[in-house]
Amino acid sequence: MSSIPSKSRTAAEYNRLSVKDRYETLAPLGEAYFGRGDFARVAELLEKALPLLRPQPSLLNALASSQYRLQNPARAPELFQQSLAIDPNQQDVRELVEKLKAERASRP
Repeated sequence: MSSIPSKSRTAAEYNRLSVKDRYETLAPLGEAYFGRGDFARVAELLEKALPLLRPQPSLLNALASSQYRLQNPARAPELFQQSLAIDPNQQDVRELVEKLKAERASRP
């Protein structure tokens, strides 16, 4: 079964997809919306994808970045930390987490 949703796919058809197929539908869509700058849609799609399978660092990073841009400062660092737990060799993400902590500490 194709993981690319068609306009004719109904909610019932989507619900019959395997967990893996659901993840493989939601994750790329979320990343595509990220590229378009539609961070609300990214957050919606990727939050649905998270509980389906073990997320990849790129998915967590895209979701964290979207949450940050949507002014959800508590959720972003949490997601970046999950990403670092999977792949601790992401120096850019580690630096961003430190920056977010400093921003949070400087707020009244």
